[in-house]
Order: sequence, then C-alpha cells, then structure tokens
Amino acid sequence: MSKISSITFHQIDQHTLKAELLLDTQKKYSTYIKSDYPEANPTKAINVVNRLINPHFKNLQLKHIKHLDNMLSTLVELEISHIGSFNITFPISELLWQAFSTETQTDVSELFDLSPNITTKLPAYIFSLNVNFQNLENSYSEFQLITRRNTEYHAAHNINNKIQSKLSTMNFVSNVDCLEAIQNVITQEGYIYNHDVFIGIKPELVKDSQTAEFQIPDSVSQYDQNSIFDYFKKIIDIYQPLSLENPILEYQSETYEQLESELSKETLIALSSNLKHLSEAALKKIIRNKSVSLIFLDTQHLRTISELVSLSTDCHEHGLKFAISHRQVDNQFLNHIIKLLNPEFLKIYSNNL
Repeated sequence: MSKISSITFHQIDQHTLKAELLLDTQKKYSTYIKSDYPEANPTKAINVVNRLINPHFKNLQLKHIKHLDNMLSTLVELEISHIGSFNITFPISELLWQAFSTETQTDVSELFDLSPNITTKLPAYIFSLNVNFQNLENSYSEFQLITRRNTEYHAAHNINNKIQSKLSTMNFVSNVDCLEAIQNVITQEGYIYNHDVFIGIKPELVKDSQTAEFQIPDSVSQYDQNSIFDYFKKIIDIYQPLSLENPILEYQSETYEQLESELSKETLIALSSNLKHLSEAALKKIIRNKSVSLIFLDTQHLRTISELVSLSTDCHEHGLKFAISHRQVDNQFLNHIIKLLNPEFLKIYSNNL
C-alpha cells in the first residue's frame, strides 16, 4: 500500500488555499479550501501544516485510513483545526479518503457501507444571498434562497442568479425591508412563493451577558426570553420562511427545544454545526433527541469525512432532516459522498458559483 510523502498547502489568494497530498508513487491529489472570513490568515495555516501536520503524516501508510482520520481529530483537540479561519483538517481527510479509494479501487459507498443506489429526490438547494444594508450591523447574519426539492442544480442556480441580480441593486435599512423585497422579487420573476422558491433566515441573535436579554440587529429594543419568541412568531406569521437557522447564536437546549415545540409547525427550526462549543458528541445528542427539526452539517467546520458520514447516518436513523453545507460545487469526490448521504438540503455559497 502506498505511503504518504507529503501534505502541503499553497496560497492561491487571500481566501483560498490549495491542499495537496503526494504519495511515494508520485501520485498527487489536491483540493481547494475557501474561507468566508475577512480575517483569514493563509500564511499561518500554511505554516501549521508544513511545520506540524506534514511531519506527523510523512511515511504513514494509507491502509490505516481510519487511524489517519482519528489523528486529524486529535489535532483538533490541540486547537489547530481552524487556523486563520481556515478549516485545515477536513480537506486533508477528504484527500486521504480520495487517495485510499483510488489506490484500493474501492468506491466510497463500500468504504462507509453506504447504499450506492440512491433513487430518492435531488436535494433542495439553499443559496446564501448577498444583500446590501446601509448599516451592516442592522442585518441578520444571513438571508437564504431555497429552491424546491428535485430541481436540477443548473435550474436552481439560474433561479438564484435571477433573484440575486435584482437584489444586488437594492439597499436595505431593516431586516423586514429585506424580507419584503426578497418576497416581491420572487413573485415578480414569475415564481410562486413557498412553492417554487422559499426563503430561509439566519438571525444568530446574541444574548447580553449582563441583562440576559436579546438584541435584534435593527431594533433599539431588547427582548427577554418570552418576547423573543413573540418576535420570531411574528416574523414567521408574516413571511413564512422555510427555515430559521441559528435563531440564537449560542446553543442552549432548553431555548431551542422550546422554539422547536412552539414554532416548528410552520418553519423548520435549524441548527448549524458551526456554532461554538458543539462537539460531535453534542451534535449526536441533539440529533438523537430531535431538539431541532433541521441540522446543517457544515464541511467548513466538521473535522473529517468520517464525522460527516457518522452524523448524516445518525440523522437518517433518527428521522431528522439535515442539510450539508459546502463551498466546492465542482469537487466530484465530495459531491459523490454527498449524493450517497442523501441530505434533504444542500447549501451552496453564492460567491463560489
């Protein structure tokens, strides 16, 4: 079995790195890593990989693939997984599994005991919209466009582009202002709102550590635990978003379970794996208890391919809807894995289309 000669990163631009795996047979495997954060530090990420990770993996055999994935998980515990806002372990895990699959001529479905014959619908595509606010501090964390399930990717992409192009000419003062505009543009473009095209919102409200109250970005008022529920109920009643992702930035089981209990009949209460302090064990517990109605598994924040597969399998087992978020629409290996995992939703970031 082939051995690893080197794992290296190369800077493409301020927000993009190229990860490369070289085997002793001179075969190369590569992928690109993107960061959405302005504070991304490519130099720091490259230094960590070249100085710490490469020596750990040099001359190790690919046949110990699960052990290699576990090593990456251990590196996360050493707090070097997100260096300069780049997740450096997931793309390395991806390259290791890709190389192992190719070298052993084994399909990924066999490596993870997944069904190779998926006959269900295509996922619904979720696009992160780029909207302009006069004051960014007044905006929710994200507004999303969601196409109907079983829509082909290129058709979904075209729908997003048409609506995005109209929104890019507008400036918004408030979140309600933005939601109304998105709703109107969808209708003006000839689509049926909440049938052909849906919207999702990602508020990520922050609780004040001193007053224990929540601050709405475009409001001078603060909301306590009860009034914040009334606020979300009003938004849902008026705009009927398909999903409410990370309504509150910090995960608290009681709050999310209450949101799920009171609001999920109209809207999917969603939680993203990228929230701080959500370990794999914590995510598994949330899935097992169905504390939310939708969970986003973000490859930008998960540690390894093994973790993605394990959490996806748990969602299927417990009947919980899940979305996979990724930034590499042209990554054939990762796309193949995602197809096998059969998520209800696939979240695409518009700036990578």
